[in-house]
Amino acid sequence: MIFSIIIPYVLCTLARVSEALLHPHSAVHHHVKANEILFLVTCDDLNEPVFIDASVAGLDTANKYTVLELVISRTSAKNDLDGAGNNFSFRSDDSKDFNFVQKCCDWAKRAHLRPDDPFFSYRSIWALKYDQLNSAVKKTMSDLGFKGNIAQFSTHRLRIGSASILAAAGMADCVIQKMGGWKSLAFLKYIRLSIEAFGKCYAALTSTTILSNSHLTRLLPNFSASDCRSPLALQAIVTSTPNL
Repeated sequence: MIFSIIIPYVLCTLARVSEALLHPHSAVHHHVKANEILFLVTCDDLNEPVFIDASVAGLDTANKYTVLELVISRTSAKNDLDGAGNNFSFRSDDSKDFNFVQKCCDWAKRAHLRPDDPFFSYRSIWALKYDQLNSAVKKTMSDLGFKGNIAQFSTHRLRIGSASILAAAGMADCVIQKMGGWKSLAFLKYIRLSIEAFGKCYAALTSTTILSNSHLTRLLPNFSASDCRSPLALQAIVTSTPNL
């Protein structure tokens, strides 16, 4: 169950592994804790929905909560200059095959966490480790047929994959940068384009209407009205002009 939660967590928040798990090679730990996971819940004993953190959810196992929303506070992002943390909000959706919000609440109930415990830990006696998640990623990719390239797959690929998915969906760079906590545009080197993206690029580059000959001639140095010739003659001028 733990892997079915941690992988969507990293994907949905574009988190670095150190922002999700205790990292063995880091002197400062920024892993998500139980009190940084909030659930908006309702049940028969409540007059209106209330927020509870993951440690409280694990104490009251008798109540059958209906989880409406999940709010994750992720600290230490490079673009979080004030150190206030970035909050991620997800609505519960039972219409999908995998309800990420409900799965996180189910884990909190099972794990019996204290407020400062890592969220991906169990009853204060065990915590998911980086090498375990890394091994799970490699095994998953191997099972999917990537055996020849298995060395290149790691937990960081989840973060790269998230950015690539958002780019393929047409999300603006500023949205990807904010969600991933990047301070610079370094994330652009990670993004892999989709086949649909290549198709859109091809359609644009081969279009005769997006950037017309009439427009192109206006962009040439020393433009004058006499440069406006027939489209065929102009095309010859444009293609032969140095440094266009």
